[in-house]
Amino acid sequence: EFTTTKATLLVLYDEGYSQCANTGGNGECVYASFSGPAAKKGVQISPAGASHYSYLSTIEAAWGLSSINSNDAGAPDMLSAFGAACTINCPPPPLSTSFTASPSTTLVSVPVTFTATTSGGTAPYTISWNFGDGTTGTGASLKHTFTGVQSYTVTETATDSSTPKQAATSTQTVDVQALGPLTLTLPGDRTGATGSWINFTVTTTDVNPGRTITLSTTQLPAGATFDPSTGDFSWNPSASQTGSYTITFTATDDSTPPSSSTRDMGIQVNQAAPGGSGGGSNGGCLLCGTFPAISTSTWLLLIGGLLGFVTPLALLTIKARANSQHTKRRPNRVSIPTSHSQPIAAPTLVWSANMGRRQRKRSTRS
Repeated sequence: EFTTTKATLLVLYDEGYSQCANTGGNGECVYASFSGPAAKKGVQISPAGASHYSYLSTIEAAWGLSSINSNDAGAPDMLSAFGAACTINCPPPPLSTSFTASPSTTLVSVPVTFTATTSGGTAPYTISWNFGDGTTGTGASLKHTFTGVQSYTVTETATDSSTPKQAATSTQTVDVQALGPLTLTLPGDRTGATGSWINFTVTTTDVNPGRTITLSTTQLPAGATFDPSTGDFSWNPSASQTGSYTITFTATDDSTPPSSSTRDMGIQVNQAAPGGSGGGSNGGCLLCGTFPAISTSTWLLLIGGLLGFVTPLALLTIKARANSQHTKRRPNRVSIPTSHSQPIAAPTLVWSANMGRRQRKRSTRS
C-alpha cells in the first residue's frame, strides 16, 4: 500500500517525558513519527502548543474537514511533516503583533503615541494595553502620558475573532526621561568702543515639543535695548559708559514645572580714539575728532545754557517786531509840546478869497 499510493503511517507513543522544553518545562512531550512515501525524510518538527488534538487537526486540514470542537480547532496541525497544503477549511495563520512608540525618546509629562501592528489570525482584532504604571487602554493606536522618571514595561495584547480565539502579545521596556533642559546660546564676550553700535542675537532651543519659550534679561546698561520676542540686543555706548558690563540672559519655557536656562555675557566698552569711527548706526562720525569727548551731563548743561540765552533773545526779537508793526499801522500825528501854565489855543477857521474854499488852520503858541 505504501509503495503504490500516497499514504503515510502515524506511529504515536503515548508515554511522554516531563520537563519538556516545548511546553515551557512544565508539561510532557510525546514522540510520534510519520512513515511512508508522503512523509518528508529526515524532517523533525515540534509545533508550539501541539497536543494529541494536533493529529486530528492535521487530518482535518489535509482532507478539508471541519473541526469537531474547540479542542481540535485550537490545536496546531503538523502538515509540515509531509508537505501537504491546506486549501479548504484551513485554520487561520498564527497571530502576531508588535507596536511602536512615538516619540522614541519618552519624556515625563509629554504624550506618547503607541501604535500596534497585527497580522495573521482572523480579523477584526481587539487590542489591549498595559502601560506598566497601573493604567490600561484599548485600541490599535492611542496616547499615554507617563508621570514618573523610571522604566516601564508596556505590554500590548492582540486577540483575533477566530473560534477559538488566538492571542498574541508584544512587550517593550520604555525608559521615561526627565524634561530636557533648555539650550540658551549667546555669542562670545564683546569688546566695543563708545559711539559704536554693539549688536547680537540670543537664540534658544527646546527638545520638548510644543513648548513656548520666554526670554528675559537683567543688568541691561542704560540706553541698551533687548527684544525678547526676537532675541535681538542693540547698544550704542555713550562717551561716559566706558568700562566692563555683565548682562544676564534667561530663557524659560511653559512646562510644569518650568524649565529654564541662564547665562551671562561680558561686554567691555573702551573710549573711542579721537577721529575714529562711531556715533551712528552706519559706523561713521564726521565730527568725532573735532569736538572733545565730554560726558552726557556736561552736554545737558551746555544745551541748557544755550537755551537760556537764546530764549530771551528770541522773545525780545518777537516783541520788537510786534511794536514795529503796530507803529506802522498808527496814523500820522503832530507832537505838540504843552505846558501846564500855557493852555493850547482852539483852532480857528480862515477864509481865503483867492482859493475860494475853506481852510482849517491850527495855531499854537510857544
